[in-house]
Amino acid sequence: MTHPQSPTPDTTPAYTPAATPYVPITDPTGIDDVATEPAMDTPTPASPSPLAATIFPLLKMIVIIIGAAMALTVWIGATQSTGDSTNYGSQISTIRAAKNLNDAAAQGAPQQSVVAGWATVDYLELVATQLDESAAQQNAQLRLHSDLLLIALLTGAGLLLASIVESLARRKAASTRTASHHQDNPSATQNLDAS
Repeated sequence: MTHPQSPTPDTTPAYTPAATPYVPITDPTGIDDVATEPAMDTPTPASPSPLAATIFPLLKMIVIIIGAAMALTVWIGATQSTGDSTNYGSQISTIRAAKNLNDAAAQGAPQQSVVAGWATVDYLELVATQLDESAAQQNAQLRLHSDLLLIALLTGAGLLLASIVESLARRKAASTRTASHHQDNPSATQNLDAS
């Protein structure tokens, strides 16, 4: 027959509320119920050094200003290079006048065919010139858009890089403060090791 075992005494230290300070934690839902939790012996969240607090916003502002200046320079350069579209009315009038003059001097169908051929060649040269200029303007607009997109991407990458460096500086400052806090307060390290 087995005998029931007697309960073993609890050897864990008793919890004393006076020994552990409590910090209220507010409910993120906005309800007024307040939970309490023991406070850790940790330093406050790291804030950057005064120099870093000045440098990083300044660095971000410089990146934005450089990006805006580059975009403005590209925009102004593109608008000046394309200029106004050419008016071909005078060239068309010149081709017509030459054709009419040659038609008046032509005697017979073979000469009129030659005059019409010359006029056709002149018109085709004019059309080719118009197409070349149109293609050049389209290429300039495409180049402008791609340059502006590249500038926007580089500016964004610069801002992202500045934010990453700022975050790394904050983490380094936090780890330095935590390490110095534990060196200044050895009981905090012992309390953490005990738990």
